[in-house]
Amino acid sequence: MNRGAGARILDSFGTDSLGTEGTANERYVVVHSATLAAISLIVLIKEKYADLVSDIRTDYIKLGHFGMVANKGAVTISMDIGGKKALFLNCHLEAHEENRDRRNS
Repeated sequence: MNRGAGARILDSFGTDSLGTEGTANERYVVVHSATLAAISLIVLIKEKYADLVSDIRTDYIKLGHFGMVANKGAVTISMDIGGKKALFLNCHLEAHEENRDRRNS
């Protein structure tokens, strides 16, 4: 398990704030975290299912000025969870109607 930036963020809040009320003795753990400038992604799983996670991969794409600036872009985390593939994505794309084609390309 990766204890990167996302884990440090969660450590500052504690996992009690993750909606565990009513689920006695169930805790969440950070599977992986990824950050591209201000775009962050943190994947958590119930601790009892953590051993089912494998093949964790992270990818990034910068879409800012000339593809070099990270003010726009995306970060993904993919993994296998008990034989099923899962993909998590967070992105920040250009706003406004005139940028629709660029967002959809």
